[in-house]
Amino acid sequence: MSYAFKIKSIARFNELKDRKMAEYYLIGTLASITFALLVGIVVRAFLMGGM
Repeated sequence: MSYAFKIKSIARFNELKDRKMAEYYLIGTLASITFALLVGIVVRAFLMGGM
């Protein structure tokens, strides 16, 4: 886990008591991870000559 993610989690801990904010935070984190994985897959395929 990166340091930036840990710092972000600590900084927003008090905000996560609000359910709506917690949902936005979790959805945003999931979207970021999904996007990073998809970009990684595309870049890997491109570098391996699969596209």
